[in-house]
Amino acid sequence: KVKVPTVDGAVMLTVAPGSSSGKTLRLKGKGMSRKDGSRGDQLVTLEIHLPESDEDLIRRLEGWQDTRPLRAKLGV
Repeated sequence: KVKVPTVDGAVMLTVAPGSSSGKTLRLKGKGMSRKDGSRGDQLVTLEIHLPESDEDLIRRLEGWQDTRPLRAKLGV
């Protein structure tokens, strides 16, 4: 979930796993008011930035070893 600013204040938007930059999502009823009093939709275009590296994760993976027997790893 990410915080997205709207005309009424910030809302939390759920971003689906595997989403990529450039994808446009719609916040229904969170846009500008129309002449008839109803609300339009707000469009949000994703801009995803991944960290260049995660030192803590790298250290954990370097020290990790799978201790299961080979047959279990292969599902045999």
